[in-house]
Amino acid sequence: MVGDGNNQYTEFYRNLRKSGTYTILDNGAYEAWLENKPLPTLDDTLKRAELVGAHEIQFLEKFWDGEGTVQLVTSWIETMGKRELQTYSWHAIVQGIDHKDYVNCFERLAELTEVSVIGIPKVVTPHCYSEICGAKDLATTRIVALAELAKKTPKPLHLLGLEDPREVLKQREYGHNIRSVDSSFPVIHAIQGISYSLRRVKYPANPPRFDFFATLDRKTLNRALHNVRTVKMWCGDL
Repeated sequence: MVGDGNNQYTEFYRNLRKSGTYTILDNGAYEAWLENKPLPTLDDTLKRAELVGAHEIQFLEKFWDGEGTVQLVTSWIETMGKRELQTYSWHAIVQGIDHKDYVNCFERLAELTEVSVIGIPKVVTPHCYSEICGAKDLATTRIVALAELAKKTPKPLHLLGLEDPREVLKQREYGHNIRSVDSSFPVIHAIQGISYSLRRVKYPANPPRFDFFATLDRKTLNRALHNVRTVKMWCGDL
């Protein structure tokens, strides 16, 4: 993570920022949740944002807790001064333990003027929408979620993670005000020998997590570049 002594990682993103690439600082909450570690502090987050020159910062979130997430976001807002709030764009991520909690969290985050972007998560959305739509996969449940929620706010939405990369085509078709998406799956799938194509029947949804220290051979790297370009094309970026 940025600021944890990985100077090469930090320098990579600092150079991206200098080249004009729009940079979003991840809040680190998912990794903390996976590893049962303390959540990052506001001070740590601001230091990391300054290190890489981030344009946008994700507010902290509390996994499986919509009310707790809203409280974390509002506490950061109340703690920060105008300079910090105006220096960066601020991005809040929806959480919840069930459908009601999830919707309430979305609505309350959307009402906060300090929140510029709303993130739609990968892990929590299927859990909160599976009973409503009769499916458990991320693409279906998130499309159903945004059919309900996107009309509640004009704020841009950000998709956190992918499983089936073709989800972005459907989200564009339905016009759910989605600004961007992030995912390591184009590279993870490439490592598994998968090249993205509309003809593919199914994409594996639970492959091993990406190893940032792994070395990719030329064939895998070319496949990863193809997958990244394909997702960008499906997003309408190429």
